Amino acid sequence: CIASAEAGPTPSPSAPTAPIGSLPIVDCSEPHGEEVFARFELPEGPFPGDSLIIDAANDGCLAEFEAFVGLPAFESELTVKSVYPTQNSWLGGDREVLCLISDPEGPTTGSLHGAQR
Repeated sequence: CIASAEAGPTPSPSAPTAPIGSLPIVDCSEPHGEEVFARFELPEGPFPGDSLIIDAANDGCLAEFEAFVGLPAFESELTVKSVYPTQNSWLGGDREVLCLISDPEGPTTGSLHGAQR
């Protein structure tokens, strides 16, 4: 789990995004702001541009949300955020996207897996 992560550009209210950086990791049994619920790699190749990275990150995370929470993201009260490579990190080989979930009411203790809300 993550103590908190700053949101970056927000292309859609249901899927804010943030560039990958240093995320403060905490045990999920302690209060935390966000939880990583999925991760995936973007395909190799030249940097496709910020908007394509953001779209791919949002699409990938929304596709994984229902399996983790138990209902579609657009029906959930929980918040989804993707953390994705920047142009600089891409040039260094970074292709990883992290999908984060959080409760807009504040920090949670334990996992949101199967929360169905």
